[in-house]
Amino acid sequence: MATSMIPSGASSSHPRQTPRPIPLTAPTIPERHASLLAPTSPTALEHKRANLIFLPSTMIQLCGTTSSVPDILKFKLQQCRTELDYFRCYQDSLRQALVEKKPLSEKDYLDEMVSVDRRCRPLVEEFRILSRQQRAMKQDLEDELAPKRRGGIKADKEADEADADDDQQLQALSLLERAYAAALHSKSMSDEITGRHVGLRLAKFRRDVLAYHAASRLEGGEYQMYCHVTGWWEAGSVKVTHLVPRGMRGDELAYLFGDSDMAVEDRKNGITLHAKIEEAMDAGAIAIVPNMPAENAATPSEWRCVLANESYRDRIFSRDLTGHASRWNELDGKPLAFLTSSNRPATRFLFFRFIMTYLQAKIQGNVEWAEKIETTTTYDLWPLSGSGGYLEKETLRSITRNISGFELPASLYEELTFDGESPATDPDYDTVLSIRLREVLISGMKGLGIRNNEKFGDELRLVDGAGELETGTE
Repeated sequence: MATSMIPSGASSSHPRQTPRPIPLTAPTIPERHASLLAPTSPTALEHKRANLIFLPSTMIQLCGTTSSVPDILKFKLQQCRTELDYFRCYQDSLRQALVEKKPLSEKDYLDEMVSVDRRCRPLVEEFRILSRQQRAMKQDLEDELAPKRRGGIKADKEADEADADDDQQLQALSLLERAYAAALHSKSMSDEITGRHVGLRLAKFRRDVLAYHAASRLEGGEYQMYCHVTGWWEAGSVKVTHLVPRGMRGDELAYLFGDSDMAVEDRKNGITLHAKIEEAMDAGAIAIVPNMPAENAATPSEWRCVLANESYRDRIFSRDLTGHASRWNELDGKPLAFLTSSNRPATRFLFFRFIMTYLQAKIQGNVEWAEKIETTTTYDLWPLSGSGGYLEKETLRSITRNISGFELPASLYEELTFDGESPATDPDYDTVLSIRLREVLISGMKGLGIRNNEKFGDELRLVDGAGELETGTE
């Protein structure tokens, strides 16, 4: 059943609202060329095809106040497809007019075709994202809409009831469109420049994450960046962190996340952390877990930092200008503080990082942390049931078995994973993914100073060029 964006009790003094569907409408084309799609034009066949594309009886209608997330995505997918088909008819008409020497010069033809190409390009990319990243779009759109739906939409009390009804539905549609645009943002993988150059791709990711979290500022002539755990620092002390590490490839991860494509540079895969906290997270020494609100919302807006490696507890994290030492113990259980009301990393990426921390605990022989996760009756570190699941169950269990040598505890896949609709196309998919993830996990643990951990040493020898471990200095 569709979920309304307006609370049921919000308009008790007014008549029940009648949702006003918003149908698909044909794109506008220049008036000087519109006759090419007229019923009496030489391109009457294209006119007929164009009309059939937007036949009302075949259209899905979107309602700003009552449409569910699957309804919204279905509408947007059909909107992209029908607009692309319409533009194709229009371009066919242009070609036919040029061939038949109708009043259309070659220059006008070329200019108009280029103009249509510009309009089609974002539609093609949007259609590809909606088709190949369906699960990610659904989860992100739910995350974007959740706070807006909980807050509801307030009508103008001075307007009459009809106007208030219209205003509310217009506001609902506007909120829906903004939420959709936010969910779509940064999932593009067709950028011809950044796609070829890793440095440019990382620079764009950094800019996107900083803007998304409002995590940079100029203060007193000094450029500062924000750590979500410890606050503002000089820019050089804070890093833009990938939750799914940049050493992982989107094409290798897509099936695990339930899609055909995945953008590791999605801004919702990023968070800003002090450089030492980023290093500790890469090493499996800390984790970010849900800090559930009282109502136990399925999509948490709050998160907290927890210490996963007890050897860190009494070590010094930083010193201030007076020489006062802050220790890692102070970060254990500390809530993350976000600067925006609703912008958060995607829960699926945070869950993947949580799984990484568990695997690192198994590799390092960190029995205490592993048992916290495995004995959920005592420690409930991840009190969420993923809506539709975060990761593909059998792949997750397979890579866990490959990397740790043990079975994944049921508490980490029951209600948190989904069953793949079909097997991965590559029969060695889970093996390849395990190799890649093992490299990333061990690379992150280089600085832990655990040379004598026999199991870790065995794992390290499997990674080409992993090098020698560095000894901890604090």
